Amino acid sequence: MSSEVVDVATPSSETPKRKYYIERVPGETLSSSTKKGKSEDKVKAKRVDSMLQVLMAWPNKDIWPFKIAAPLMALSGGLPGLVLNNAFRKGLLLSRVGNQSSYFATVGIPAVLSGVMHAAFITSDILEQNTACPVCVQVRSAACQIAAGVVYPAMLTPIVNFHLASGLKDIYLPKITKNPGELLQYAVNLFSTVKTRFFYLAALQIVVAMGITHLEQTCFNDVVLPVMRGENDFSKETRKIEFKDRI
Repeated sequence: MSSEVVDVATPSSETPKRKYYIERVPGETLSSSTKKGKSEDKVKAKRVDSMLQVLMAWPNKDIWPFKIAAPLMALSGGLPGLVLNNAFRKGLLLSRVGNQSSYFATVGIPAVLSGVMHAAFITSDILEQNTACPVCVQVRSAACQIAAGVVYPAMLTPIVNFHLASGLKDIYLPKITKNPGELLQYAVNLFSTVKTRFFYLAALQIVVAMGITHLEQTCFNDVVLPVMRGENDFSKETRKIEFKDRI
C-alpha cells in the first residue's frame, strides 16, 4: 500500500473503514509514477487492469455501469447481425445448411467485438481519464458499436450466406465473376426485407453505447474517485459509501 493512500486517510476513528476498501486497491492504481525498467505503456496497461480488478471486486452495487457495460454492448451488438442473417438464410432457403457457422460469423463475432472494443477503448479511457471531453468519449463509444455491431455484419452476412448457398443445386445464385451487378441486386433485395428493423437496431446501438458510457463516466466521477481520493469512506458495516459533509 502506497504512502499516498495512507496520507489521504482522515482521523484514526475512520481509518478502519477506509482500510477495508484501500487494502483492495493495488498501489499501481493510485500511483502515477512508472517503475524503473518498464515502459510507460506497460505501466498504464497494468494500472488499467488493476482498476478493472478493483471495480469487479467492488463489494456493493454502486459501480454497476462498469459491471454491465461490456456484456450489454455484446448483447446489443449481436442483434443487427441476428436479424440480417435470419433474412438472408430465409431468402436463400438455407434451412439448416451451415447454421452454426453463419450465426457464429454474423452474430457471435460482432457481439464479442462490441464488448471487447468497449472495454479496450471506452472503459479504459474513462479509468485513465485520457480524454478531457466526455461527449467525445461517448461519440467514440457509439462509433465503435456501429462498426462492430452494424457495419461488420452488414458486410459479412452476404458473403457468408452466398458462399453457403453456392453449394446448393435447388436455388439460382448469380456468379460473382460473371454477374456481379445481379448478385449485388440480389443482396439488396434480401436486405430490403428487414431494412426497417435493421436501421432501428442500428439507432439502438448509438443510444445504448452513449447511454452506458455516460453512466460509466458519472459513476467514476461521483463514486470511484471520491473514495480513491479519500473524500468519502466505504463502510464495512453498511457496505455503502458514506458521504462526508462538505463545508
